[in-house]
Amino acid sequence: MKIIVAEKISSSAVDLLREPRWTLITHDQLDGKLSTELKDADALIVRSAVQVNAELLEHAGKLRVVGR
Repeated sequence: MKIIVAEKISSSAVDLLREPRWTLITHDQLDGKLSTELKDADALIVRSAVQVNAELLEHAGKLRVVGR
């Protein structure tokens, strides 16, 4: 499973998401490439700065869940 954390969240929350069988992409690894990384992501975690809209979701063919 590929999880994208698009914004800064607590380090303890990130630690909970670090599983050997999961690929975790954090906000500091994105370098403005959220749309590209979303193509094969299963989960997207946002706070309030990233707007999850139709334009963004067009890039998310495998996305199963958006968490806030």
